[in-house]
Amino acid sequence: MGLKLALKAHSEGNLKLAEIHYKRALEQGDKSHILYQNFGALLRSQDKLKDALQCYRTGLHHFPDNVDILLNYANALRADFPASALENYLRILGIILSTPNFNEKKYLNALCNICQLTHDLGLYKLNVLYLRAALPPVKYNAGILLNILLLLDKNNSSQDTSFCFEQIYQRIQSSLLSLTITERAEFHYSLCQHFLNKKAEKDAFIELDKANTLLNEGLRDSSLDHKKLQDISICYHWNASNTLLKMQNFQLGWQFYEYGLRTPCSGPQRWQRSLAKPFDFNEVVLWRGESLNSRRILLLEEQGIGDAMMFITLVPALLDEAQCVGLFLSDRLLPIYRRSFSEEIHNGSLVVYSRQDFYDNRLQSNAFDFQAPLGSICQYRYDHPSKFAPKTPIISTDTITTERLRDKYITQRSIKPKKLVGLSWRGGGRASRIKQKSISPSFFAKLMRKYPEYQFISLQYGDAKSVVSTWNNDGLDVIYDENINALKDMDG
Repeated sequence: MGLKLALKAHSEGNLKLAEIHYKRALEQGDKSHILYQNFGALLRSQDKLKDALQCYRTGLHHFPDNVDILLNYANALRADFPASALENYLRILGIILSTPNFNEKKYLNALCNICQLTHDLGLYKLNVLYLRAALPPVKYNAGILLNILLLLDKNNSSQDTSFCFEQIYQRIQSSLLSLTITERAEFHYSLCQHFLNKKAEKDAFIELDKANTLLNEGLRDSSLDHKKLQDISICYHWNASNTLLKMQNFQLGWQFYEYGLRTPCSGPQRWQRSLAKPFDFNEVVLWRGESLNSRRILLLEEQGIGDAMMFITLVPALLDEAQCVGLFLSDRLLPIYRRSFSEEIHNGSLVVYSRQDFYDNRLQSNAFDFQAPLGSICQYRYDHPSKFAPKTPIISTDTITTERLRDKYITQRSIKPKKLVGLSWRGGGRASRIKQKSISPSFFAKLMRKYPEYQFISLQYGDAKSVVSTWNNDGLDVIYDENINALKDMDG
């Protein structure tokens, strides 16, 4: 009974209740492979990696050849233990090949994971060797073969990949007529990304036109899953936007960037571009590039703090055009921008609003003609690098506090330091992303030893004290100021 209730709660998104019932199912002696597979996935989604790995190991003790538990286990190992993950992906291939009822979908999924992992590890030749050995048993699956094709794009410096490219491309082309409209649309979207990766924009846009034509055809067919079609289009346009922006195709890149508002994202923010929106678009019209002469626009903070600060560098250009600009910001940014835009606030051309202002009715919909997420203004006014950051710097410091802190840190040394240098070494977010956004403290230790004449200061939020203590014990002079909360007090 515990497992049944756990699966129900899990499917309904009630993770706390699901966890209680999964534990109860274990206590009741339930040995279903579904229990270990799903409970491990739940624990992993809550960043309880150690517990998730133990759950999968227990499941594999009872079901050593269960492909689904093995796949979840390998995925959980991937970030921190890539060699062990690769070993388990290969084990999955072996199990599938030795099973009388060959499951092509699971085989291709494991193969794609192997390709992705060997690519991430920089093992390009090994990647090609696996493809050379593994592709023959496969009939076709356009979606997964296209994923492999995109991986090969990143290995294109090796001549060994040419045979794979031709083989995969021919298989996909030969299977095209047997695919559904949805699969064919996905095929052309993927080829669009493939050509963008190769910087062949002309070919990419031909594939994009084909994909969009199929999308429109599919949306007219009532028998098809319209949501799936739209989700495929949204995700591919978002991915294309990131590639186009790197290529400095700002006109199309920023246009496609809008799809991020509807592209799903793992984690609490739900969307790739998340934002707090005080008014819906019926109350305040979404700005689509109209003239702001004698008009008022409300700009909404989106994504993380860094994204917001980056996009706010564009605000001065809109101040020259609009009658008034409103900034709707989180509490951490309020003191920074109320000070930095003090002159504009004083003359009435800009207002900085907090969430509390909205709750207290100090921010009302009739105060503005338009609203827009901060990242959405780029497509209408910023199609060339020369138009970015028209005024620098945007932010200004609290000079009194700055000088007080400088004096405090400088006087802690008997010899005046040549410079004060702030350090931050760890990014935030989900556990799987932190490693990608961080640099090891040992790296900074080696760096700091080269500059004994500098005074280093921790600006890291979260658990920084233990790292600084380790540095201090190793003879490195690094200051950890307990009076400054680096997470809540951004200004400080």
